[in-house]
Amino acid sequence: MRFLCSLIVLAAASAVEAQQPAERQTFRSGREVLSIEASVRDKAGRPVTDLQPSDFTVRVDGRERQVVTSRLFGLIPSGAAGSAPLVAGSVANVDRPAGRAVVIAIDRDSIRPGGEKPLLDTAARLVEGLGPSDAAAAASLPGATTDFTRDHAVVAAAVRRMTGTMPLFDTRLFLTWEEAAAFERKDSITIQAARARECITGGSQCYDELARQAHNMWTIGMAHADDILRRVGAIVSDLGKISAPKRLVLISAGIPFDPELIGRYRDLARQAAQSHVTLLIVQMDQAAFDSGSRGPTVQVFGGREHAEGLGHIASITGGRFFGAVGNAQGVFDRIASEISTFYQLGVESRPSDADGKSHRVEVKVTRAGATVTAPDATAVASQPTRTPVERLRAALAEPTDVNELPLEVATYATHSQDPGKVRIIVTAGASQPTQPPPTHWASVILDGNTILGGVGDAVDAGATAPWSQNGAVDVAPGRYRLRTAIAAGDRVGTLELPLTVGLRAVGSASASDLILGVTNGGRLEPAGRFSPDTKARALIELSSSQPMTDLAGYVIFVPAGSDTQLVRTPLAFHPRSDGAAVVIGEAALDLSTLAPGRYVAMASIEQNGKPVGRVSRAFEVVR
Repeated sequence: MRFLCSLIVLAAASAVEAQQPAERQTFRSGREVLSIEASVRDKAGRPVTDLQPSDFTVRVDGRERQVVTSRLFGLIPSGAAGSAPLVAGSVANVDRPAGRAVVIAIDRDSIRPGGEKPLLDTAARLVEGLGPSDAAAAASLPGATTDFTRDHAVVAAAVRRMTGTMPLFDTRLFLTWEEAAAFERKDSITIQAARARECITGGSQCYDELARQAHNMWTIGMAHADDILRRVGAIVSDLGKISAPKRLVLISAGIPFDPELIGRYRDLARQAAQSHVTLLIVQMDQAAFDSGSRGPTVQVFGGREHAEGLGHIASITGGRFFGAVGNAQGVFDRIASEISTFYQLGVESRPSDADGKSHRVEVKVTRAGATVTAPDATAVASQPTRTPVERLRAALAEPTDVNELPLEVATYATHSQDPGKVRIIVTAGASQPTQPPPTHWASVILDGNTILGGVGDAVDAGATAPWSQNGAVDVAPGRYRLRTAIAAGDRVGTLELPLTVGLRAVGSASASDLILGVTNGGRLEPAGRFSPDTKARALIELSSSQPMTDLAGYVIFVPAGSDTQLVRTPLAFHPRSDGAAVVIGEAALDLSTLAPGRYVAMASIEQNGKPVGRVSRAFEVVR
């Protein structure tokens, strides 16, 4: 079961691959610290958010390890990420809150249809309440799954569409799960008690029927439990490919527990340790269906007596177990807190950690009365070396931003030679002036999880800081996502942005974005950061079905957040050289009077002496 986006980085991978030397370059993989997540709550159940590394004690296999770092993940304010800036400009991954990857998995076969909607609606609201940096997915067990997305409404709708699909098990006799299992274990005392209750006058024929029913119940229940454990294990293993903190919320009415399933439970515990996934288990109480009375319908799974199986999943993986009644609002409020607020501890690593085996973990804090929830075990497998293309593919499949390497991205919409499309120029660069360049970069435009186009390349080995790379993709107007990745050694940086593709309306004309940059080899290379002595230029394109005569315009500088005009430079207009019906406005920019800081450049366009529109672009002046 796959939750990673199906990215085969088409144009990007091809471009990078074309740059590769005959001998395949590989990356060295390794971990500087062991990452362990811990949730800390006070006596009232509130998150404790002021702890330092020295407040934690971590033991791995009984031996204390130094806690090098502690990073608090907290609530992400609405609008903190995932939306376009008010003024077009560059966006950096280091300025965005770190996201989580959350999966809602629903064991539908354990749930009776008819009363599940209130609880599933609450689960959907949990998804809708995630931060804009968080990615979510939904898994129907059995059934289809959604890919990870930051469009939480898509996942919430998928959760709400799910229904219970518990199969009916009609029979003349009544048996509990424990009684059915007793027949398999040859537990004569329990068997005789069930026979005495159900076969008062039935004789041997009734006993044979009871035995057959017990065997059928046990077989069906064991098959269901095995299937759920296998499916959940597959989800957990697939989550291991994601670097973000991962949470799996499993909603089920219950699965049987039997000693024969211990191996499967241990497999799941190993998978959770290797993938560093926290499991949050919700047992849906179906008491309204059960009513505690005997009836012709027997529950093989999904009743109160089957909570043990779910509890064992939480226990063996170091997760949390919650009993849910009604719409379970309080339960999901607690789960939301568990998802949003926790510590990611960087613990001293040792070579023996990367043996792929599970190592027992104990986490304690010095805060009196605080309760710590952490994985029971962790495991780190040695990673194979990867080519740059393989590394970029993995990075572009990350559903959340990764800031191991700082990355800054800007986009510019310009006229395409295809009248039905818009050319998008993608600029990837350093978010810090002294940041060394990566070895490779790639960017793809996504419609859902379909790649519409991509660019990518090896970065010039002689490039100096600050580095910058540009590429262009032609795409039809619409709303998409732009995902960009860089790689250097075994580290990556990624950034995903919403991308609205279209030209701007300026009077009767269609305008490109305002592009600021420097001329290199006769071409303007976009940039968002300049020194005061840079020979910068501004460019804007205009097209119209009406004659574009008597055009005039200016580039005006104002400080960010102010309307005070500092510089006013006229634009010179001329037809584009390729013969297309496009007019270009250009201006040489004087930045020498600007102090270091953030500014907005506004291209103010006039026609026939009247203002018809403005197009703005944020930029920065640095020392």
